[in-house]
Amino acid sequence: MGLSGVLLALLSPRGSSSCCGRGSSGRPSSAAACLLVVLSGVLCLAHIGGVQGYLFEGSPTSFAQFPRWLPGGNGSLQFQFLTSEPNGLLLYTDDGGSFEFFEVKLVEGSVRLRYNLGGGAQLLTAGRGLNDQQWHSVRVTRDYNRTRLEVDGILEVRIVSRALDHEFGSAGVNTPVWVGGLPDLVARQVGGRLTLQVVTLEPRFRGHIKGLTYITRDSIPRHQDIVSSQVSA
Repeated sequence: MGLSGVLLALLSPRGSSSCCGRGSSGRPSSAAACLLVVLSGVLCLAHIGGVQGYLFEGSPTSFAQFPRWLPGGNGSLQFQFLTSEPNGLLLYTDDGGSFEFFEVKLVEGSVRLRYNLGGGAQLLTAGRGLNDQQWHSVRVTRDYNRTRLEVDGILEVRIVSRALDHEFGSAGVNTPVWVGGLPDLVARQVGGRLTLQVVTLEPRFRGHIKGLTYITRDSIPRHQDIVSSQVSA
């Protein structure tokens, strides 16, 4: 049986004996937990008790890689997360080792944005008690010398007049956007081209993340798909 046949066999309704615990209607029963595992073995796409999104186990090698974020002088990215853990790296990207970076992480249940656009590292923090197993929304917005962090409608703004570069790197040098952690080879590379080297020491995220979306100068939201990922066996 080929790959498509395996997936169809897993997902087609077969009554209560189905691997996902489907009832006679073909829908998962309320007590069922369905888990679709991409057969390459690198990613879990979970639908468990109504929870949808990418499942990060928080292991020493877990991560997901998304396309580069190129906001220009005015753009944003947004996503949602769900977790019971108070600490963990949500997202990181930089300009290939010069001076600009964006790091979003959970610190004691709050979302903290640390970034540098050439005028020195800045911090913004929003939310409290976000490790409550509920979905929370995060949005980071670049607006020239203004940077905004919004968590569940709570907005924090920082104005940095001495920023050297309002464009945030370029397509030729920026790293991908890493979510939940960094690839093991990047994290272990001595003298690697990471602008914020200490990001490799951050605890990896454990929980669910979904809906990563970029908005650039044309103001059109674009949902992002995973480029590569890894979970431990």
